Amino acid sequence: MPVSKSFLFLLVLMMVQINVLDGRSREDFNRDLREEKLMYYDNSDKIWVHRVNSVERLKILQPYYDGFEVDLVYVEKDDVFSVSHSTRKLSKLTLEKILETYVKRPGSGIWLDIKNLRVSNADRIFERLEHLVSEFNLKRDRIVVESSDIKSLSKFTKAGYVTSYYLPSRLLREVLDSGEEKGLEKRLAERMETLNRNIKNSDINAVSCDCRYIGIVKEYLPYSPAIFLWGPRLSYLNKEHRKIISKIFEDHPEVKLFLVGDRTQFYR
Repeated sequence: MPVSKSFLFLLVLMMVQINVLDGRSREDFNRDLREEKLMYYDNSDKIWVHRVNSVERLKILQPYYDGFEVDLVYVEKDDVFSVSHSTRKLSKLTLEKILETYVKRPGSGIWLDIKNLRVSNADRIFERLEHLVSEFNLKRDRIVVESSDIKSLSKFTKAGYVTSYYLPSRLLREVLDSGEEKGLEKRLAERMETLNRNIKNSDINAVSCDCRYIGIVKEYLPYSPAIFLWGPRLSYLNKEHRKIISKIFEDHPEVKLFLVGDRTQFYR
């Protein structure tokens, strides 16, 4: 069953609030952690950090979270992963530099949102990632490989990576905006049925989307395996936000990972 409308309203309300945590330094973050005793809360091992796209941000956050997400674009001519949120504006920072700073410890993991992973370049991306896994002695079962191209993930799943299909946000938003009282219009219903069949017939470990859409995923995509979520405006240090996240874990045991925003200095 989908989450109640009152809960969705609360969730959206919290997400559009001004993020008072923006721009925190390492000292600010350390103080907040001490005051909140973050590591003593339930599900803290499932809470990773969203958009860790700089070495400096990684240094601030990695002592306190079990995992982090980084946005990547594969640059074929250089055979490198650029740490970039958009294919139109590439950063000179590479995944190698992030991994040089990454401190492995039991249970730690990395979520790789590869923006341009497609069937056409999956083999080259796989080879490059395999090289990095060997070079940095990483565990494949602690690496999430995410793509919006569901067919491109099969090779990574078979090799032991944790794969997640980035659900089409525009479609989920249309469903959310359509309301539920009268049911979905035929066009949207057919598209969701097609998406559900594609998930059923795919070789993936999870689906991923913004936490606002958890009710839609549960209602219309029952073939989804595990569910990975993100809430870029939510912080696990904020008591009210933590209630929302805890409620999601309580109501939806299929949710296995949750990315929080926790904006600090060097967020980009």
